[in-house]
Amino acid sequence: MPDDIEFQNIKKQYPEFFKEFSDKLMELISSDETASKISDICLKNGVKNDETVEGVSYHIISVLLGALRQELLSNALVLNLKIDALVAKKIYEEANRLIFSLASSLETQKPAPTPEPPLPPIEKPEKPAKEEPPRPRGKDVYHEPIV
Repeated sequence: MPDDIEFQNIKKQYPEFFKEFSDKLMELISSDETASKISDICLKNGVKNDETVEGVSYHIISVLLGALRQELLSNALVLNLKIDALVAKKIYEEANRLIFSLASSLETQKPAPTPEPPLPPIEKPEKPAKEEPPRPRGKDVYHEPIV
């Protein structure tokens, strides 16, 4: 996890990205406590390889940022990190209990987008009245006489 100074520099470089998320969520993601919880979850479930622990951390942060749906976390761990399905399910359940529940209690959902002003109604151009050609008055010269 990046230290506080490094994180502040990243926030300055990408302000438009960080505007989408609450400060509480960013604090949760960058906290040492969250990193420690992820590490403990991995160790408790037998995941000891540093690269795999980093991958689990990446996937959990992806869920917190909304890039990965929470219910797909265990499948993503199995497919992307080649973790056993039972272990991946246990990691998901503990992450749900220790991290995701905390995130939802902080009301860390993305802020509701500001509604765009309604577009003015489209005015349909009035159709000009159809002008029919004038009908000839008098005897119709085009018809043949009936015998």
